[in-house]
Amino acid sequence: MAIKEIKEKKEPELNEAFFEKMLGEPVADEATFHREVRKHLENRMMQESDTMAENMAIAKVSETAQVELPETLIRRQMEGTKKKDAEEAQKRFQKSMSDVLQASGMSPEEYEEKIRKQAEVVVLQYLVLDALARDFDISVEKSDFEEELAPLATAYKLSTDNLLRAVFKDQNRIMEMGNRIRYRKTVKELLNRVIVRDVEKLSPTEEEGQAE
Repeated sequence: MAIKEIKEKKEPELNEAFFEKMLGEPVADEATFHREVRKHLENRMMQESDTMAENMAIAKVSETAQVELPETLIRRQMEGTKKKDAEEAQKRFQKSMSDVLQASGMSPEEYEEKIRKQAEVVVLQYLVLDALARDFDISVEKSDFEEELAPLATAYKLSTDNLLRAVFKDQNRIMEMGNRIRYRKTVKELLNRVIVRDVEKLSPTEEEGQAE
């Protein structure tokens, strides 16, 4: 085996072009760049923390729910997963899903069982959140759609009203967006009603008081 070349690792030059490439927007100097990077990291950590809290709250409520899962919803969810997996297999590996399963050592029966369990969790959480939305009296208003579309309107320099009118012509899209908004508002209300207490280590005085 012949060595064709040896590449030396070279640190990038910290200049305005590098800052803009990393952040997607121009910054004045290195100090500002570091502040922006820190802010981006903090925002991402906050989003991940919020997502984790949401998932934990939904999972906890779902654990105690007594809900009969309609087979039609489970099958529909499974078919959606199969379609998505097949598209991903073709896109990433240029192979059929059966070829990918064979290469991974997973049998079609095991795959079917796996996606069924996933579908049951998704359907259960959907039904639980739907029941909570009714219990919390969650509604989706025009202002919710305007808020949802505001970033898109800004990006394409359109008025929110014009974009909203265009979206309302597509019933499937408006239903999908409405469900997404309703889901988000329900989860937010659920988190507002969950009391989380951080249990800290007792001080020596508190420990003595409990011991007595």
